[in-house]
Amino acid sequence: MSLTVLLLANAVFTFAGGIGLVFFPAKVTYGIRFDPQAGFLYRLLGVTAFSLAVLSFLACSRKDRDARLTAVWTFIVFHGLTAAVGILSLAGGISPFVAVNASVHGLFTILFLIIGLGGLAFPASVTPDGSGK
Repeated sequence: MSLTVLLLANAVFTFAGGIGLVFFPAKVTYGIRFDPQAGFLYRLLGVTAFSLAVLSFLACSRKDRDARLTAVWTFIVFHGLTAAVGILSLAGGISPFVAVNASVHGLFTILFLIIGLGGLAFPASVTPDGSGK
């Protein structure tokens, strides 16, 4: 899988999450009792998901290393922390569906670490094996 394909898959995943959170917040509560007054917070999270989807989609067409590296680190932090919060929530007795969500975010974290940083984390003049160009 290439970084471009991973970024595109990430854009679709986060865009779908944004749709659910903005337009159907009561349906994507993972078994948590939905408080209509908290709908505003769900929708704010959805706006964040839409924004990350746009970042991911735009990063697909970028060829410069620094722009892609910025996007990759953004998604490592986002997905990694989302997975961690999901795991901590499971320990607190939240719906087991959260485990599915945390697993998907964990998978994206791993993929961005391997594929995203694989060729981008090194200075432009150094290849991953340590040799020069």
